[in-house]
Amino acid sequence: MGQAWLGLGIYELPDAARLIGVSSVRLRRWVRGATALRDGERRELPPLWPTQLPNIEGRTGLGFLDLVQARMLLGFAKEGHSVRTLRLLIQHAQEVLGIDHPFAHARIKTDGRRLYLEVLSKEGEAQVYDLGRRQYAFHRIISPTFRQLDFSMEMAVRWWPLGKDRTVVLDPNRSFGAPIAKESGVPTATLFDELVRLGSIRNVARWFEVSRREVVDAVEFERHLRPSPKTVPAAA
Repeated sequence: MGQAWLGLGIYELPDAARLIGVSSVRLRRWVRGATALRDGERRELPPLWPTQLPNIEGRTGLGFLDLVQARMLLGFAKEGHSVRTLRLLIQHAQEVLGIDHPFAHARIKTDGRRLYLEVLSKEGEAQVYDLGRRQYAFHRIISPTFRQLDFSMEMAVRWWPLGKDRTVVLDPNRSFGAPIAKESGVPTATLFDELVRLGSIRNVARWFEVSRREVVDAVEFERHLRPSPKTVPAAA
C-alpha cells in the first residue's frame, strides 16, 4: 500500500455503499460510469467525478472525500433529482471551487432540497449561490449543513455518523478511515461482534479496556449497517 494513499481513507465499494446507505449498483454507476441505451444507440456515461483511489484488479476503491461526496449526492437523489442533474451540479461546483470533490467542501450548503455555495460579495458579506438555479438565495434561510463533519482548510476531515456528541468516528488518518471508537480506536465492527460473543457490554468494555459508552455507540452504529442484525444483548 503506497505512502501516497495514507490519510486518504480506503473503502471498498460495497463497504462505502453500506456506510452511506446507498445501493452498490447506484454507487458503482456514480464512480465507475455506466452504459445507457438512447435512441437505439449505446452511450458510455462517464463517472460523476474522479475518485481518489485507482481501480485495482477490477475492484473499486473510494477515499474519504469520495465517501462524503457520495453521501451528499444521495440526499439529492432521494429528493428525486436525476443523475443528469447531479452531474450538472457537480460540474458547476467543480468549476466554481476548482476541486474534484466540491461536495466535501465547507462552503457547500443545503436546505435539504437544493444545493448552495457560500461565497463572499465584493463588500465581503456572505451570500449563498443556488447551484441548481444559479441565482442568489437569502443567507439567513439556509440551514447549516455537514453538522456531522469536521473540516480543516475547508475540506472534510472527519465524519461523526451518530453526531459529534457520540463516540463513533470515521477519520482517514486513523485505521484507514474505518469506523472506530473515538478514544480507544477499536473498530466498531469488532466491538459489535465481541458483544455477540461475550454477551455483555460490561464484559466487552473490560476486555478491550474501553468505556461502556463506546461499546453502546458502536453497537447502535453497526446495527444500522447490517441488513440482518444478529441478536445482540440489551445494553446492560
